[in-house]
Amino acid sequence: FDIILSCAALVTVGRQFFISAWHCLKQRYANMDVLIALGCVSTMTYSSLCAWTSMGHPMFLTVVMTMQFVLLGRFLEKVAQQHAIRRIADLCSVDSTAVELVDKEGRALRVDPKLLQPGDVVRVSPEEKLLVDGILLAEETIMDESMLTGEFRPVRRSRGDLVLAGSIHRGARTEEVRVLRAGINTTLSQFLSMVDLADTRKAQVQRMTDRVASLLVPLVVCCSILVGASWFSLASSGTLPSTLIFDQPAPLLQAVFFSTSVLMVSCPCALGLAVPMALIAAVGVGAQHGMLFRSAQAVEEACKVSLLCIDKTGTITEGKPNGIPQSCRTMWRSIAACEVNVSHPLSTALQAFAARVARNDEVTSHGVRKRKSIVGKGVVCWMSDGTVMAIGGSSLLEHLHCPASPPPAWRNAGQSVVWLQSFRWRPRMAVALSDRVREEAKEVISRLKELGIDVFLLSGDDPLVVEQVAQQVGIRQHLGGLSPLQKSQQVSQLRAQGARVAMAGDGINDIPAFAQADLSVAVAGGSKEVMQSSDLVLAASNLRLLLSSFRLARATMRRIVLNLVWACLYNVVALPVAAGLFAISASIIVPP
Repeated sequence: FDIILSCAALVTVGRQFFISAWHCLKQRYANMDVLIALGCVSTMTYSSLCAWTSMGHPMFLTVVMTMQFVLLGRFLEKVAQQHAIRRIADLCSVDSTAVELVDKEGRALRVDPKLLQPGDVVRVSPEEKLLVDGILLAEETIMDESMLTGEFRPVRRSRGDLVLAGSIHRGARTEEVRVLRAGINTTLSQFLSMVDLADTRKAQVQRMTDRVASLLVPLVVCCSILVGASWFSLASSGTLPSTLIFDQPAPLLQAVFFSTSVLMVSCPCALGLAVPMALIAAVGVGAQHGMLFRSAQAVEEACKVSLLCIDKTGTITEGKPNGIPQSCRTMWRSIAACEVNVSHPLSTALQAFAARVARNDEVTSHGVRKRKSIVGKGVVCWMSDGTVMAIGGSSLLEHLHCPASPPPAWRNAGQSVVWLQSFRWRPRMAVALSDRVREEAKEVISRLKELGIDVFLLSGDDPLVVEQVAQQVGIRQHLGGLSPLQKSQQVSQLRAQGARVAMAGDGINDIPAFAQADLSVAVAGGSKEVMQSSDLVLAASNLRLLLSSFRLARATMRRIVLNLVWACLYNVVALPVAAGLFAISASIIVPP
């Protein structure tokens, strides 16, 4: 019965090991499947000899148990991966497939979220999950963002604040939200669609482990042959006893016994599971708490970071500039139309205020015939009434050959200046925006320094504004007035100096710097292009998530090192014992 069961197991379940081993050997490469296949064949040979000579105990079931043990380890790896996938899928779960759309007459209609357009207004009832990214129109309410951030304490949101899909409205009244993004374009949908646990880019430590395993297999095979030859030679010559295993002298069978033991004791090698299980678990835990690593390689890079380059607007600051003066209602409605679908925090602030000024007027991009975004500078729109509007900073004015200087008092107060130009490129209005520093920024910067991570503030804003923000949060290194290309060049220079650089930001102007950094981090609220270019996506605009991601990566690497140490210790101890090194002195024998 044993031999029938073991043969059936080899032909069915064990076939995958032999096929994999054959493909590897054809490519002159050895993996753990080669060792498993050789160990099973060697054990079957030994057991067949025992059955043929009626000596010793056949160990056909050892073949079945070995394959079962190896497959159990791989099954646990898959379970960990599926568990991580379920954690991510939980973020996608919604309790409703429709939202309340408020039409021009103020009537509420139940519609599919996919049909919503930027500028639409939706109602959110108490305890209802928000299905869109938008601007809160209520004076104040309470939102539960635990699905995004892992923080179970509800947060207060006021008029003009950005609220994200996946948040739960904990307020007592039904509130209205003006839509910025809906359907697959929401921040939640974008970064969930980009998390790929089956990413083919292996971490360097995983590639290193694969190389160690490829060297270990031929080493174990050579050791097995050497052990078998030594026991046969020494037992045949009488130097070592040939009756350690059997009642009768059997040097050949005894040699096969120890040779097979060496192969089999190395088959369920922990090296193959030490790295991938830890990395998969890290990706799953991160996703559950709002830190989405795009690949296992991103986890490793986050562990190595020594310098964090970080954008100012929307990252260090809240990205909700205020201090906008109310002017002509028609003008602000045109501004809102120009800024629809523009994801920069300053654009969001202008659009939110313009929407409030326009009151019940519909705010859409229908009045814009053509729009041209100038990365890092602003936007130029050709309106349906024939006018041309340009909205941006001083760099946009220089780009359009129409330089202008803001009042010195604005710059000294640390306010960002946005210019509005109209037909004939004459500056029509200047708006001073003050953006509050995030309340957690100073603490997070301090904690990062304790981890050995220096922080460098890079921004396209006015250098004086950047300097004031840097002083508030305790950043010593800072540069302002940078174009996207200059940001990228600065990151390259820092890497050339030997630093492992991470770049964190939320704007399209950060993408060139992302490409040069060892690790790119996209903060929630950024555009789809930013998230697609990043290695790590933060589900909420909370710098504590950035700190937690570095801590998680370092804890993961410590676990990987510990796993590898245990795997190596196992082989160092088990191989000599299996080879029969203590068979005579201590009567310690490890059967296959």
